[in-house]
Amino acid sequence: MLPKTVGGKIPAKEHKKLITEDTVSEIIDRAMRARRTIRKGLRTDCLFGLEKFGPMWVSPLMEDGSVFFHPDDVNDPDICWPMSVGYLAPVYDEGERQISFSYWRSADPKLLRGRYKFIGRKNIAFYTGNLAPDGEFVGVVDYAGWDGTRWRSCRRIQYDQAFLAKIPDAGSAPVRLDKDAGEDNFGFRAALGQSIALTMRYEWGAQFSVNGSPKVVVPTTPKGVLELFNDREKPEDRDRRAALRHWVSAHIRRSAREDFAPVAAHLRGELSFTWRGFDVTIKPSTFDLDLANKEIVMRNA
Repeated sequence: MLPKTVGGKIPAKEHKKLITEDTVSEIIDRAMRARRTIRKGLRTDCLFGLEKFGPMWVSPLMEDGSVFFHPDDVNDPDICWPMSVGYLAPVYDEGERQISFSYWRSADPKLLRGRYKFIGRKNIAFYTGNLAPDGEFVGVVDYAGWDGTRWRSCRRIQYDQAFLAKIPDAGSAPVRLDKDAGEDNFGFRAALGQSIALTMRYEWGAQFSVNGSPKVVVPTTPKGVLELFNDREKPEDRDRRAALRHWVSAHIRRSAREDFAPVAAHLRGELSFTWRGFDVTIKPSTFDLDLANKEIVMRNA
């Protein structure tokens, strides 16, 4: 169905819906057609597909030029812990539009013992993957540990140096030469994951998926949710759509007994629905959820 026009032009709100629909469609379609690439010599823990990645936030840089907190300003494990945040963004290689996937999550030290030289008090597993236009997907996982002052790479105990020497692009392969001289800067990338997690703590999101596909999360706002999905499908067993999740301001409620009672601010409304063929789930920001829980505790105290 063609979008409605006004004076031959698509209204701004409908244009935003079309951009969201097209962006999410492209990402999910390409992700569902991804082919895990298996190359001789890759570490066995790098032989994974997109099933290793949790919900992926679409880069806000694609639209409004937003930036994250600088990693140097949030380089502390207790700022966002436990870790679980995903992020994707387009990258261009010789003119080809590829998609880069990143996912950070807390790693149990038990998983690293016996395999890595350094293990921190807290550790982060960093999964990355690149999806080429032809569907080829190559993934890699690295680990960083907190040494008390900064994030450091958790270096593997040994590599097959003779085999790696025969690989021309070993520097970018999931199996890398284990050089002890200098820092490979993975600590900075671990801090970047915390920066993204802290930024997204204050973002509302709309999570999209289709038939068990990878989950794509588009940053939005409470007002943006209402505007973007005001044409969502109506349930067959209802005459009208349920209200979407939103903040209800503190107010005074009058009961049937003519009593008046204060009602604290709270979140209310539907979270999951269908929109233009997508299964959508509204994800209120962690900050708002914590605030709502605080209101409940104070009300019941």
